[in-house]
Amino acid sequence: ELALTLISQQPANNVPPGQPFTYTIRATNVDDGDGIPESIGVGIDVSVNGSLIRADSGNLTTNDCRIDPNFPFAFACNDLPEGGSQTIQLTWLNPFLGDSTVVFRGTCQILPAQDPPVLCPTFGTIVATSTTVDTSFLQFSSADFVVNEDSQAAF
Repeated sequence: ELALTLISQQPANNVPPGQPFTYTIRATNVDDGDGIPESIGVGIDVSVNGSLIRADSGNLTTNDCRIDPNFPFAFACNDLPEGGSQTIQLTWLNPFLGDSTVVFRGTCQILPAQDPPVLCPTFGTIVATSTTVDTSFLQFSSADFVVNEDSQAAF
């Protein structure tokens, strides 16, 4: 059985536009108690505000998982023996101003792989967090606006 745990989100929130968020997640192959040790292959997909972000989109980056061209919607992470875990860091440059809900969903497959695949039981495989890109951090340069000399108003 697969379990996901959100360990951290850095920075916590209220970041200026253009600053990335880095999420640290732990994937664990939990002993299912059946007495048969089973290894699993782990996949993680990410949704923001209800929309799936393709792993191959370039919007998310990680050095801990890979993109399987056969399944471009999820990151393929390590195979885990029963009781094993992997810590995964994903970095996302949030293009949205204001609040966003980020959902990480794990899936797993019993190994060795079979055709058709045998998916494993899952629990705790969805973790979510919220992010805030604060518009009060917006800065303007003099090239971005002009000042009306009569009223001193900026445009």
